[in-house]
Amino acid sequence: RLFKAESALARGQSDAARPSEEDVARFLGATLLFGQLPPEDLKKIAGAMKLITVGRDTILIRERDLGDSMFVVYSGKVAVLKENEAGESVVVAHLATGDVFGEIALLDRVPRTSTVRSVESTRLFVLSQVDFERLLVSSLGAGKIKTAVQVCAFLKRNALFADWHPQALMSLSNEFTFQDFRPKDVVIREDQPNDS
Repeated sequence: RLFKAESALARGQSDAARPSEEDVARFLGATLLFGQLPPEDLKKIAGAMKLITVGRDTILIRERDLGDSMFVVYSGKVAVLKENEAGESVVVAHLATGDVFGEIALLDRVPRTSTVRSVESTRLFVLSQVDFERLLVSSLGAGKIKTAVQVCAFLKRNALFADWHPQALMSLSNEFTFQDFRPKDVVIREDQPNDS
């Protein structure tokens, strides 16, 4: 752990088969996070992103590392892993084309909350922390980014919402609130009115 996993990615070569800036902007515009941005902002972000290709089983970010980039999956698949109490890494999610990861450490300035590893050969767009703050946070605001990534990405993994358009998911996500329950709290009671 003498160096961050993502340091090696930053030093890596850019993908030679990079799509045009217009194609990158169009791709970003179809994702949950970037779909809220106007075309001129999408072009600026597309120009600032680096496209890299990683092989199978490459550690992209490591839990507890300090982060300095966020990632968008262009093609391929990655696994998100969390360390359990026994120190074993457990897969908690899979991400694919259009999914974003690495943004929470940049927004909250906290160490990485999970490890992300490629499942297959994967192409990723990488946005540095400086460009993330300059281009994305300044346009959307930190709160909207968290809503887009956390709530919408969660909904998208649910079968009920999996086929919804990103803009529809964004609208719906604003209607959700978080509610904490203690053990044995009643969430829904049989034969009683339910408004949620």
